[in-house]
Amino acid sequence: MFKNIVVIFVTHKTKVKPFFVGLSLAKKFDANLTVVECLYRSAPKFHFFETKSDKKQIEFQKKEAKKSLEKLEKVAKDSDIQIKTKIAITDSIPSWIAEYIHSNKVDLLIIDHPNLSEFEEAHYDDIIQSVSHKVRVPLLLLKS
Repeated sequence: MFKNIVVIFVTHKTKVKPFFVGLSLAKKFDANLTVVECLYRSAPKFHFFETKSDKKQIEFQKKEAKKSLEKLEKVAKDSDIQIKTKIAITDSIPSWIAEYIHSNKVDLLIIDHPNLSEFEEAHYDDIIQSVSHKVRVPLLLLKS
């Protein structure tokens, strides 16, 4: 049924539940599993160029994301599931997700849905609504 499953982390708060659901579905359907950590590219302090602190901030975010993805890779390999991990740094998470889904023939998209503040919740809901309109694959939202 599902041969290419993608788990996408839009927030940094909930990773365990979506990952394990994706892992168990990949095991059940003998599917490939891809885990993507999405990060917003922060706007440079000066509009025309990135400062050293801007670059350091991006590097720090990538380093933290890489550490968490390596832990998930280890769990998947211990379960004999093939996994690919990716860090996406983008200005528009919904557009990046839609483009990735279309270019990689994804069968199931799993996205985290943590408990957030009202402001964060409104922003997150906009992302999810935009993604659901742009992609034509089953979308599974996992609330924490």
